[in-house]
Amino acid sequence: MNPKYAKYERIGLPDARPVVVRERKPIPKWMWILAMAVVTYGAWHLWQAHLNYDGPVRNSPPPNATIYMLGDSMTAGFGADPGRDLVTLLSQKIGRSIINGGVNGDTTGGAVGRIPEMLRHNPGTVIVALGGNDLLRNVSVSDAEQNLSTIIEAAQRKGAMVVIVGLSGRPTDGYASMYARLARKYDCVLVADVLKDIFFDARYKADYIHPNSLGYELMASRIAEKIQKYL
Repeated sequence: MNPKYAKYERIGLPDARPVVVRERKPIPKWMWILAMAVVTYGAWHLWQAHLNYDGPVRNSPPPNATIYMLGDSMTAGFGADPGRDLVTLLSQKIGRSIINGGVNGDTTGGAVGRIPEMLRHNPGTVIVALGGNDLLRNVSVSDAEQNLSTIIEAAQRKGAMVVIVGLSGRPTDGYASMYARLARKYDCVLVADVLKDIFFDARYKADYIHPNSLGYELMASRIAEKIQKYL
């Protein structure tokens, strides 16, 4: 026993010898940055996986070669040069004629009223490119989803394969998740975020909303890449 501390031992007090406390070294800043980068990268990949669907496709292969594209002004070709609209460019890329069911300013609700016209053509494939005007007009995600569900169900009941073209990829508006949710629920081909790198790039725009022919060319390539193997 160290005589220096003997008196504490005799009266039953705890050992008064000093305790050496080691200070923890702070975690280097670069390690925090690396950890945040890994978390962000993982979250981004999870989000991308959520937005995409590559599972079974109902009514594939299509029962016939007729393709009908139901959409709004982008499907109609607003802002394109003659012969360089979305439907024409897509038709050239897949080697199939496509019936243009695009109406300027149409919403998902308006398109529900055009279901009989769509079915009159007995399409084997229905490409649905709607929701952009709903988003601009602040139509709720639930209302747009119900309208699109009605369109998809009508097409599938007639035996058509359905392709959903996602017109938004922003996580904040809820529409991107809606397109993915519908594709999973109804086993549709999904073209997610078809306007990626187009909507905010003046090189691809005819005005503040509509693509120009270069933009439509990029959209057509993305749709063709997704649907070619099913046709």
